[in-house]
Amino acid sequence: MDKDQIISGIKRILSERVTDSHKQLDELEIARNSDSKSTAGDKHETGRAMVQLEVDRAREQLTKANDLLASFNQINFDQSASQIAVGNLVDAGNLTFLFGVGLGKIKVVEQDILAISVASPVGQQLLGKKVGDEIVVGPHTLTIDRIS
Repeated sequence: MDKDQIISGIKRILSERVTDSHKQLDELEIARNSDSKSTAGDKHETGRAMVQLEVDRAREQLTKANDLLASFNQINFDQSASQIAVGNLVDAGNLTFLFGVGLGKIKVVEQDILAISVASPVGQQLLGKKVGDEIVVGPHTLTIDRIS
């Protein structure tokens, strides 16, 4: 699989997260607003407060999803690949890393990719490394095979 397929697959996943978060927030706001027409007293207020908590969580998820997508869109994926920097795809042992935003392990076009940020421990190890250098991931020592 090539780097462009991975990048477009991750962008699709991030866009879907934004869309799903919007949908969830809209549904919760509709539920909260329709619940306000009830006159059940204290039970009504408790239910409304619980829905409001869910609305707040959904807003937070939407903000995070938008921030991740915005950060991803800012990355230059076309830069030189002599040493690892943000925007590089890195093969090390049997693992493939996309160095950019921290999403963790995701499946893109039937391949597992570890989307990591520079702030992660593995990201800190990868930054500036070259083909042939080694990193330690858990109990494993991995050799950098390819940077693109």
